[in-house]
Amino acid sequence: MLYLGADHNGYFLKERLKYHLARLRVRFFDCGARALKQGDDYVDFSNAVTAKIDRGDYGILVCGSGHGMVIAANKIPGIRAIMPLDPRSARFGRHDDHANVLVLAAWQMNLDAAKKIVRVFLTTKTGRAQRYIRRLNKIRKLEQ
Repeated sequence: MLYLGADHNGYFLKERLKYHLARLRVRFFDCGARALKQGDDYVDFSNAVTAKIDRGDYGILVCGSGHGMVIAANKIPGIRAIMPLDPRSARFGRHDDHANVLVLAAWQMNLDAAKKIVRVFLTTKTGRAQRYIRRLNKIRKLEQ
């Protein structure tokens, strides 16, 4: 399952991505914001999404700069959030680092760029090379 979340700065991009995901027949659940509310806190939406993520699930978070969301998401054990600004870095984050949360910076990209990054993130399989697994195990130790 794919979980979506955005604060006021990412709200419109999230809403537009929902139409794109529906056309692609991607199952998703919108964790909010459900309406544009200036001054809401990105941490609340990051928590709403990351609390739902289990093995095999994904999240997409959207805020203005992306920085707050990626920091908040990565505080949660088991979450590996990335904030790529192009499809190539999305592919590496998903394949090499087994990222399970994609953070989009609404101030840095238009809908077309976001759609390309989302497509790559959702279609890239995680790498199984020993070096990737070794690194993930080290991250898991840091989380304990």
